[in-house]
Amino acid sequence: MRLRRTIYRATDRIQGPPMAALLVAVFIVLAVVTRLSCRDPNGNTVFWPANSAMVVALMILPTRIAVPTLASCFVLNVGLDLVTHYTVFDSLLYCALNIAVSVLVAFLARTLCGATTDLSRFRRLATFGAIAFLAAAIESTVGEILDPGGSVKVQVLNDWLQWTLCDGFGFLITTPALLLSLGSARNAYPCDAGRLERWGLLLGAAILAAASFRFTQSPSFMLIYPLLVLTAFRAGAPWVLASILLTSLISCSLTTHGYGPLADHTASDLLLGQGMLQPFLVSIFLCAVPTNNALGEKRRNARRQLRMKDAVAYAATHDTVTTLANRDLFRRRLGALLHTPTDCAVLFVDLDRFKQVNDTMGHGAGNELLRAFSTRMLAIAGPEATLARFGGDEFAMLTPCGPTSRGLAHPDPEALCRTIIEAARMPFLLTSGPTRVPVQVSASIGLAVGLAQSWDGSELMRQADIALYAAKAGGRDGYRIFCDELDRSSRDRARLRADLEAALASGGQLRLHYQAKVDAGGRPRSVEALLRWQHPIRGPVPVNQLISIAEETGVIVRLGAWVLREALGFAARWPTLDVAVNVSPVQLRHPHFVEDTLQALRASAVPPGQIELEITETSLMDDLDSINGKLATLRAAGLRIALDDFGTGCSSLRHLHRCSVDRVKIDQSFVAALGDTAEAAAITRTVIELGHAMGLQVTAEGVETEAQRRYLVATGIDEMQGYLFAKPVAESALDADLRQPRRPAPLVDALMRQP
Repeated sequence: MRLRRTIYRATDRIQGPPMAALLVAVFIVLAVVTRLSCRDPNGNTVFWPANSAMVVALMILPTRIAVPTLASCFVLNVGLDLVTHYTVFDSLLYCALNIAVSVLVAFLARTLCGATTDLSRFRRLATFGAIAFLAAAIESTVGEILDPGGSVKVQVLNDWLQWTLCDGFGFLITTPALLLSLGSARNAYPCDAGRLERWGLLLGAAILAAASFRFTQSPSFMLIYPLLVLTAFRAGAPWVLASILLTSLISCSLTTHGYGPLADHTASDLLLGQGMLQPFLVSIFLCAVPTNNALGEKRRNARRQLRMKDAVAYAATHDTVTTLANRDLFRRRLGALLHTPTDCAVLFVDLDRFKQVNDTMGHGAGNELLRAFSTRMLAIAGPEATLARFGGDEFAMLTPCGPTSRGLAHPDPEALCRTIIEAARMPFLLTSGPTRVPVQVSASIGLAVGLAQSWDGSELMRQADIALYAAKAGGRDGYRIFCDELDRSSRDRARLRADLEAALASGGQLRLHYQAKVDAGGRPRSVEALLRWQHPIRGPVPVNQLISIAEETGVIVRLGAWVLREALGFAARWPTLDVAVNVSPVQLRHPHFVEDTLQALRASAVPPGQIELEITETSLMDDLDSINGKLATLRAAGLRIALDDFGTGCSSLRHLHRCSVDRVKIDQSFVAALGDTAEAAAITRTVIELGHAMGLQVTAEGVETEAQRRYLVATGIDEMQGYLFAKPVAESALDADLRQPRRPAPLVDALMRQP
């Protein structure tokens, strides 16, 4: 996750000549003010914070800019020394020492403190303080050797201590404050104080410093501490820096002119002589260090809040599994692109057989597959495209398909679809236990193209969704482009969905027809209940279309329950006939399917052995273990199970071996080919022999010719079904024939003669 950079690191983005110019200006101000105002009775400058500007330059500026900055400060410093009556030798010596000690402090700070701009933590600040005083001690030692300030050892030691402490405190106090101010200049945390309050706090610090140092022997200057802490939390780092510098200059100036509680120290004191212990070195140090820490803590809190906000914003617009954009962000980018003079293409992508990976290898492997596929998609998409995951195995891609700012992005969306399909076909190595297992999947893609500034984003997404549905209905592992014909088909299906809901609620349009199944001698033994929908406007709705719509909308569960209740009612009225009822794979996966089926059976008082549930072989492919457990429970209750359309799925022998079934039904495609191909005859004979070997009954579907019947009887078929024997008829037709025994239908006549 890429979050916003921290506040201190914002300094890295403002490196360059403007920052160098600012630091040179700070150096000039600090040098001039301290040279003119902060002087001891001997005329020496007792406090030199100007070097901190050079330290900051070395810490945050690249070398190519830092070197000219140091050169500028050196020249200005020499000029200032010459103006203030220093000799040429002293000016060059002191300025060279300033450069050397600044380089030393910056180098050690970057190396030992672990940060270039953040010195607000106490550990880093303490380390920097040790570095500052070490560098100042080295500077003062070299300075005393080259230009001793006196002949007496005590005086030399006093000068050395003053030089070390004053420059050390100058580094320690001014450098962190300056870094904090510059680091917060462009990306500081939000401040609560308004403009008037900020100026009020600054002037209040100045007035308090001036008033406090008018009182001799009074500790009232310590009131600056809470005022600066308040400034830190209310106004922010730049105002704290300004307050520290302003109050330090006021206190130093007043003390050197004989005002304040520290103005009466004698020259005989080694540590306090010659005005060395200025108010700045006491009060401002006590204020600056905790204030600097307070600023750092507030900024760290602000940084944590920024991270939390960024994390929440990121989670609201990105998928947690693949880190791709989610649906909301995709919609926003689509809307923005549609308002540009660029055509765009929207691709909806579904991974085929993804559920099998999830069920057989676990959700961890499924998530790994999603991430691997998204990586391939990102490599294909290009920098101008937006790739999103909507949930499950649903992906979407938005890409310009015309001239863009970076050239021609995908001029042919169909070529892009073909590339994605080829990428999805390549095996994925997924973790399964301690090993890596290759997994093969495919992709279905729906494509919709929008012209620049002429489309609505929601409409374009709807079109891509329609095209995706058509690609999946067309056999998957391919793509479809949206067209008006698909739109008409989609709207037609939407109307049919609404009509099916109404038909199921009323019950008047739905009915069951029954088709006889006969034994080898042609005697009817059972019937199969077949659903029919007589639409009031469209007329008979094809069964495949009816079931497809019902499964798509989830109505299949209620529809299947209605079919089962109607079939149980028929079975109760025809106790001599076994009744077969088809079960959809969606019904079979429903968590309450077994419970609802057994409850309906108990309510009907029909013997369980009279009912046979027909399931398709393809329904076992989703979750064989779970489905087999449900089938075993139903068989234990007395129901019989038939495996329909046998031979059309995959791993058929595995299904026969592991599933709890009583009968297999040979698919009508094999029966129809009997007499035409030797392969169909061989498959049919093999299935019959295999079923008998496993103790199963075998039924042949779609028998329509006498030649087919003879072959099936010769190979030992148990039961046959097809138009050769009977077509599906309504129960009312059977009842009418029963009431007219003088003109019985052949099937009804046979049923009436059954013992």
